[in-house]
Amino acid sequence: MLPGGGAASFQVARGATLVLSATDGVAIANGRVDPAAGMTVTQMGSDLTLVVAGDAATGIRQVLAEDASDSTHLARRTIEVV
Repeated sequence: MLPGGGAASFQVARGATLVLSATDGVAIANGRVDPAAGMTVTQMGSDLTLVVAGDAATGIRQVLAEDASDSTHLARRTIEVV
């Protein structure tokens, strides 16, 4: 997964949104973040949108997303809430 919309970083500020995009035409299913507190995750097509609450804890989070057509194909990305 790569940052969408021209973003150049895997850091996201509290109160902001980060869009991660799958490559190679993969549609995302079952996107999730760990730890999930203070994060809202939605997916549409190849994009996974992470909305960070203004009071979310800072630190490292793991993002996982399944391929909608093959649940054994997972993408993992490490992000940082700053």
